[in-house]
Amino acid sequence: TILERPCFASLAAIGQSVDLAVIVAPAAEATAIIESCGRLGVLAVVVISAGFCDAGKYGERLERNMLDMARRYGVRILGPRSAGLICPRIGLNLTPIIKQAPVGNIAFVSQSSTLCAAILDWAYNNEFGFSSIVSLGSGADLDFADVIDHLAADSNTNSILIYMEGL
Repeated sequence: TILERPCFASLAAIGQSVDLAVIVAPAAEATAIIESCGRLGVLAVVVISAGFCDAGKYGERLERNMLDMARRYGVRILGPRSAGLICPRIGLNLTPIIKQAPVGNIAFVSQSSTLCAAILDWAYNNEFGFSSIVSLGSGADLDFADVIDHLAADSNTNSILIYMEGL
């Protein structure tokens, strides 16, 4: 256990279905982890790891392999180089940031992990709530359009705030 939460050596050891996985491992291991996720029916993965397109030709090859494996099993990927995802209403915080955002009705979507952390820190200190905070990272699979489509269907989201470095 870690912080009184159960931990498992593998996805298979959990013994029940998993909706969403988070990968914080060396880039070279991501494809095998996604294959394991796909075989066990995990449909979405947040890849916080770096070392893909940001790491030259070898990283580009790793990213292509990871995406090919994800497509093979129908797994969608947020990232790589994502700071994660926060949904305050359900207490979900899949980021390395300890602070939880207050609940609100504005979604924040950003390519910048640093800006996500700064906005979260500001929101926490000013009691400003969010319905979701989404860090796209490199956006190798899921992109702004995918996230906007999802948030547009979310009854808890009234507005979407976007920080876009490039299109």
